[in-house]
Formats: sequence, C-alpha cells, structure tokens
Amino acid sequence: MTAAIARRRRLGSLTIAQAGTALNEFRQDFAQHYRIVEITIPLLRHASQLTDLHVLRAYDAVQLAAALDLHRLDPSLILVSADAELNAALNRRWLGEFPIMLARRLSQVRLETGGPGL
Repeated sequence: MTAAIARRRRLGSLTIAQAGTALNEFRQDFAQHYRIVEITIPLLRHASQLTDLHVLRAYDAVQLAAALDLHRLDPSLILVSADAELNAALNRRWLGEFPIMLARRLSQVRLETGGPGL
C-alpha cells in the first residue's frame, strides 16, 4: 500500500498532503486491523501455484496465498485490495466465497465492500 501511495504521489494524482494523510491512515489501520503472516516455504509453494493458475505477479500471489490460508482458519477475515488483476483472479475463482474490499480510488482512503460488478 505504501508503494502505491508513493507512486500516486510521484505521478501527481495525490498531493504531498493527501499522500501523507493516506500513509498515516494506512499505518494506523495496519497496526490495529491487519494480520501479519510469516512467509514460509509452503506459503511460497501455494503462491507459485496461484501465479500459474491466475497469471498473478509474485507479490500478489503471496498476498493471495496468505489471505486464502488465513481465511480457511477464520472465514470472517477479508482481503483488502485495490489491485485490478488480483481482484479479477478472486472474482473468477472465489466469487461469493471469499469477501474482498475494493479501494475504488486511492485518494479516497475509505474502502467499500466489493461484490459483483465492481
């Protein structure tokens, strides 16, 4: 998320102040609401399988593998994603089974519940 915010700032779609606000809000959310997952060999194997099935970038596949593993343990967890390719893979394979939240615009730090048609 921090890389996406920095990229938007560099490209000019976020001002320095907006980027600072977005980073601060993300850091607060990260500290309070995110689960940290250890990168393990089995997780990387799962991610490798996902890259082959869904043509994902490596980091997106690791994020998805971790989210799927956590979701099996706690179905109330959701994946927060603003990545179109990752969301498309989720919608193709797990539509209705795996809740995701989509950030429609990075400059709008609020998130909306994802679903069909978003």
